[in-house]
Amino acid sequence: MVRWRTPYMVVVGLLVAAAAVAQQDNSATAEDAGGQVAVVISMYGEYATAVNITLPTECTEDDARQALDQVAIHTGWQFDTPIIGDQAVDSDGCMSVQANLAGLSVVRPGSVQAVAPLIMALAQYPEAAIIFLGMTTDSKSVGSFENRYVRMSWLQQGGVCSYQVSIKDRSFASVEELTMPEPSPEEEDGNSHKSFTAWLLLAVAALVVGVLLYRLTTLLISRR
Repeated sequence: MVRWRTPYMVVVGLLVAAAAVAQQDNSATAEDAGGQVAVVISMYGEYATAVNITLPTECTEDDARQALDQVAIHTGWQFDTPIIGDQAVDSDGCMSVQANLAGLSVVRPGSVQAVAPLIMALAQYPEAAIIFLGMTTDSKSVGSFENRYVRMSWLQQGGVCSYQVSIKDRSFASVEELTMPEPSPEEEDGNSHKSFTAWLLLAVAALVVGVLLYRLTTLLISRR
């Protein structure tokens, strides 16, 4: 199997990530820019073969190790010895870590589920650009997703799929919660109606029981 530690692929990935980040809303503040992370996944067909994570400039080597560890935990991927910091491919002063995957891991970009584990792993960073390179496909697709926790959009064209991700609320605790669609207005109205109906039935039932108890008590007293 081809190994993708090739500097050319990583550099291209970082350039794609930089271009994607540059397309962010012009209203983003300096603090927002400082919280951006870029993740480049090198692919061989449908298999992920290497990961390169570029963190904000203020991050340390410990932050880089922690980021890779979290990616391993949430994706289930296993890595060989990583290259961290100054040893990694030049990234304009940003802290970076890169590592090859040990074994085969299938990834199918072009959906929310494809990047949800990576978002779980790097949720402390409010903005992320996630790039998949080297896929053997000529398909093109565009998508977006938003709920109370995250907002994302993606573009897949040829062998590259790029995601732009913004974390809105870090309180999610699982992939299922992170990827749960927002209920439609009709569903919300339906849930409110069901809740009101349930409370109404309980109130009516309590009233009926109260009337029955009153009559029973009156009957017992009258027989004494």
